[in-house]
Amino acid sequence: MWKVLAGGVICGIVGVLVFRQGLTTVMFHHFDLLQWLLPAALRPVATGYVLSLTGPFGTPQLIHLCFWGAVWGLVLVGLLRLGNLPDLLTGFLLGAVVCTYVGFTLEVGTRGMPFWTGGYMPAWISVALINGAWGWGSAGLMRAAGLVVRRRR
Repeated sequence: MWKVLAGGVICGIVGVLVFRQGLTTVMFHHFDLLQWLLPAALRPVATGYVLSLTGPFGTPQLIHLCFWGAVWGLVLVGLLRLGNLPDLLTGFLLGAVVCTYVGFTLEVGTRGMPFWTGGYMPAWISVALINGAWGWGSAGLMRAAGLVVRRRR
């Protein structure tokens, strides 16, 4: 059981470092190449791998994101072991819907930002894509690590 929990934490952190921050960096720096796919309003406001201080505790943003990646990695590994949905779909939905919802409601309150980004819909879509990439990538890592158990029906 500890192997599964530790694997969830590690996969969640690696998912942040590789998939979430990787997609953020690509969307920010190479947006000119992606404009045929995504509208200009979906460009992230900052690049990935930001080390400026953030949040109520003044930690670097990348460390802050890795902490939340570890927490959500625990949730994801639990959902994958108990749920019946496909693992990659579960990861994407957890990241795109649940993590985005929590980020736009609970976390913005600690930063003094407007809830739901003040109703700015392109930010919702952009963040949902980025968080969905984290969930999809973390679920893929968990599958590769053997943390996902397939039930026979």
